[in-house]
Amino acid sequence: MRNDWAVRLGSLLLVVVVLVGCSREPERYDFGVAVAGGPQGWPIWGEKVVFDDRWRVGAGAIDSGYESVPPTGKVSVISNPREAPQKVFARWFSHRNQTFYEIHLTLPEDMAQQVARWYRQYPRSDYLHTLIVGLSGAGEAKVLWTASCMSCEWRDFSKDFQATLIAGAQGQEVEGDPYPYVYQTTDFVDQGVIPLPDGFQREEMPPIKSWFSGEQ
Repeated sequence: MRNDWAVRLGSLLLVVVVLVGCSREPERYDFGVAVAGGPQGWPIWGEKVVFDDRWRVGAGAIDSGYESVPPTGKVSVISNPREAPQKVFARWFSHRNQTFYEIHLTLPEDMAQQVARWYRQYPRSDYLHTLIVGLSGAGEAKVLWTASCMSCEWRDFSKDFQATLIAGAQGQEVEGDPYPYVYQTTDFVDQGVIPLPDGFQREEMPPIKSWFSGEQ
C-alpha cells in the first residue's frame, strides 16, 4: 500500500513539474522590427542588428528617420512569432564622420511582462506592433516599442501607442574599412547631403558600361 501511495505521489509531483515548466514557456508574439538611421545630414549603413545573439534583421542604407517621433524606418516582417527580446547588438557605419560604431544594449528586465500587457491593451487584431532600433550617424542608439492602430481612420494617430525602452546610448567607435562605402559617401557629398569628410579621398565611379563589359 505504501508503495502505491509513493508511486501516486511521485506521478502527481511529475505532473506538477511538467505543468509549471509549461507555464514558464516564454510567450511568442507577431511583431515587426524597424531600423531607423540618420538624422537628416547623418546617413548611415547598418551592417548588423542582432537580437539575443540568435536572430537578426536587415538594415542597409538609411539617411533619415532617427529624428522622427517615433523614429521611422523600413519594417522587417518577422517570419515566425518570437518572444520579446532582451538584448540588442548593432554595428553601423557613419558616412559623415567615416566612423564605425558598435553597441550592446540590454532591454528592461520586465520586457516580457510589458509586451504581454501591451498586447492585451492593444490587440494584434487592431494594432501593428513594432520594435524600433534607432542608429544615428553621430553614434547614438535608442530603442522603442510602438503599436499603430490599423482599424482607425486614415491618419488618425490619437490611439497609437509608443514606449521608450532606451532613450539614448552612445555606441563605441570600432575599427573598420570605410572603402566599401566610398562611392556611396561620394554620392552623398555630391548631392549636398553631407559635407566633405576630413581626409576623405574621393573616388569617381567607373562608367556604367564598364560594369557590364568588364572594362576598367
